[in-house]
Amino acid sequence: MLEIQLKIKSFDPNYLNKCVSLIKNIVNTLEIKEYSEVFLPNKVRKLTVIRSPHIDKKSREQFQSVTHQRSINLVIDNYKVGKLFLNMCKELHVIGVQMKISLFYNSSL
Repeated sequence: MLEIQLKIKSFDPNYLNKCVSLIKNIVNTLEIKEYSEVFLPNKVRKLTVIRSPHIDKKSREQFQSVTHQRSINLVIDNYKVGKLFLNMCKELHVIGVQMKISLFYNSSL
């Protein structure tokens, strides 16, 4: 039994949704039964910069970046289907999306 966990991150939620829909299409074509999608909380990073460090310290600019995250968990019984799924995920290139793949293999039933 092969358990696969995909962690997907992106700064733009549209790219994230596009990547998740492509993975769902792959799951449907390979007929994988056990599929779960977990919405992870967004990470907000805020940064404050002084505009003019020599004259006005009160004059500041603020920036923020938001990282959207999702986790997809799969359980695959057949090893060949799992290998095919991993190869298809490696070939899947969506600009602006970072994907981390974790594998867990349980040999006992």
